[in-house]
Amino acid sequence: MDCGKQFTPKSSESDVPLKVCEDCNILIKRRFWVSMKIANARDQIDKKRNDGKH
Repeated sequence: MDCGKQFTPKSSESDVPLKVCEDCNILIKRRFWVSMKIANARDQIDKKRNDGKH
């Protein structure tokens, strides 16, 4: 993800290979958690379908 903003890592973080700006970091986290919620919802739906087949 590249928004074009420059990001200078802190000296203690110099070994981290990927740096993104704070806005992009928030967006990445939000997308991750949304995808986790969708996956969990699908799992619950599948489980209910499978439970009804017994």
